Amino acid sequence: MDNSQIPPSTSSGERKLRYEPLQKDELRLLTVHPTFFGPKNDVIQCSLDHFSLEDLNEAFESTGGSRYSWGNYIALSYCWGWDADDPSRHILINNHAVRVTESLEAALQCIQISQTSHTSKPMKYWIDALCINQADEQERAREIMRMRDIYGQSLNVFVHLGPASGDSVLGCEFLRRTAADLEAGVDCASGLLALRFNTKQEDRDVFRAAVNVLCRPYWYRVWILQELGMSNGEITVGCGLESVKFEDIVSVARLLILNQENLTLITGYTGLETHFTRLMTSLWVAMWAVEEKRRRQQSQPDTNEVTYLDLRMPLLTLAQNALATKAHDKIYGILGLMPDAIRKKMEAYVDYSLPTDTVFATFSRAVIEVTGDLDIICAKNFEQSMKPTWATDWTVLFDRAGFPHDWLLYGYDQFDGAYDDLPDVIESSRRYRADGGRKSTVKPFSGSDALALKCEGFKIGTVDGTAPFVPGNGDNVDLTKTTLSQSTNSNNPYGDSEATRRALIHTLFGNSVWGDTDGAALFHIPWLLNEGAPMFNADGSLFIDDQVRTVVREIEKTDWKVILSNNFFVFEWWRRHIGDFTLGGTRFMDYFDKEVAQCQFSEQRIRLDIATALGAHVGRRLVTLQSGHFGLAPRTARAGDEVFVLLGCSVPVILRPVENTDFFEVVGECYVEGYADGEAVMGLDRGAFQLRELSLC
Repeated sequence: MDNSQIPPSTSSGERKLRYEPLQKDELRLLTVHPTFFGPKNDVIQCSLDHFSLEDLNEAFESTGGSRYSWGNYIALSYCWGWDADDPSRHILINNHAVRVTESLEAALQCIQISQTSHTSKPMKYWIDALCINQADEQERAREIMRMRDIYGQSLNVFVHLGPASGDSVLGCEFLRRTAADLEAGVDCASGLLALRFNTKQEDRDVFRAAVNVLCRPYWYRVWILQELGMSNGEITVGCGLESVKFEDIVSVARLLILNQENLTLITGYTGLETHFTRLMTSLWVAMWAVEEKRRRQQSQPDTNEVTYLDLRMPLLTLAQNALATKAHDKIYGILGLMPDAIRKKMEAYVDYSLPTDTVFATFSRAVIEVTGDLDIICAKNFEQSMKPTWATDWTVLFDRAGFPHDWLLYGYDQFDGAYDDLPDVIESSRRYRADGGRKSTVKPFSGSDALALKCEGFKIGTVDGTAPFVPGNGDNVDLTKTTLSQSTNSNNPYGDSEATRRALIHTLFGNSVWGDTDGAALFHIPWLLNEGAPMFNADGSLFIDDQVRTVVREIEKTDWKVILSNNFFVFEWWRRHIGDFTLGGTRFMDYFDKEVAQCQFSEQRIRLDIATALGAHVGRRLVTLQSGHFGLAPRTARAGDEVFVLLGCSVPVILRPVENTDFFEVVGECYVEGYADGEAVMGLDRGAFQLRELSLC
């Protein structure tokens, strides 16, 4: 911007925008003044005024129109951008020069254009960076606690993804056009299949442009969960000066995710895993926002009757993997979506001067106290170093799929028909509890043990054998260091070979009924190698000889051929990686069929089994207990770790004794086949286990 366009007194910095204190139920709103004849690079001129949320229009409920006597407002949801710490642009507010980020300027330009074109009276906007006095820490804390009301009482939310890029117009045009085709019933998936075999450069450019729009940094902000989730009206998404309906974003993102193999070939991207991780994040956030809006419209007022799973699936998981400029915002950014009881417990901790570990531990404590569940102690990244170990370090991304899986977040509906009872199988894992539904007496956090969590539980076993682990997302791990440690015994509590095979299926999927009604396909996928053949070449690549090629050719002649185009090499690497590990006296590789028989399973079931087994193992390892029980444990688990059932925790937990103390550190959750649904509690009642007080640190 040319500083000559700013009044002399403001360009020198002598006249700063003055913020008057907000009165109760007031908020500041920004009006962007239209420009009809000025050049495109004119300085944006705005006014900032106070308005009361108590000035309601009494006729609103009966006749509609404006909610307030002074009109309506729209809440802006955007990404602060690369220059958040040192804004690089200027606008005029009440004739004072104010520095804003490039991203905010782009959003204001989009607003200005829309108002020039479509409205006779400019709309008012609530924008956090401008409508909150960012220099007043107390006001910032108060406004954070009001975010739910600010976004919830707006006419709607306007999302802006940032300034235009070289291909953003092309990408937005594709999103609008494809969404219209989907709504009209066009089979776009077949169109993608056809394009993969005959991709022109212009096709590649269009699809890359769409992916780039859907992978914008905006989608990873933690604050957008609250901003989108509290919206009551329609959401419009802007990018540069383009706009797309939010529902169109959801439908097209879903199409691309469900056809990622075709998209890979069409775009020709290298390192596409990163793009798909980002694309999946965008879709998760968008789908969650749609579901949250529907849930709020259908639900009763907040009763505070909530479980930890209600919070985690998928809100806390999305928030944990989101990004924030300030670490505190990983919690503050979702408080508006929390039950009132949790918000009240956190109110005194909305303070950016507090250490982040204090804020994080307080949030975990609040969730435990309000829900009565201890499951949040298993929400941490397995590698986190923050203490206490029962609290989650929200600056570290979640490194695995949770137990139980979430139908929405993991997209199980794309496998419709894989199992007749698939929805019930997935939902069952929400009902099953290792603690049998019993709650722990959690003692107050006070005194010298303020960071200790005192609860009740009982030991059900000790880790004995450990398989090589599967590295988590973003891990840079030397695979030679993930070697196995075989069990020291061949105990098998499960019975005959068929029962043992079924127990291992349950363990691999972290689900105690998977494949019971309709048999799982996983172990029927033919093993490719001859006995004695090496699993890998010296460089770590898959060993492939004439025998393997012969088996693959046989597979191509049957319905098993579907495995060759669905993460096959990842699957093959995974099962070879743990192939020599012994469970129940049998090597993992020997649970697989050795002959290529006619396939009796649907393509959906095969794809689902592979995807779910691989997903459950990211960041985890198979283990055996000294009793012979199978477990799916944190990758950090090691022989000698102790496995407990904690009252108030739905999944068994691995604890590690702290040397020369009575304290335990939390390693993480561990699915144990045979102890998934209260079986251990029945053993406790019989006297097989001993209940004790445990101190977690």
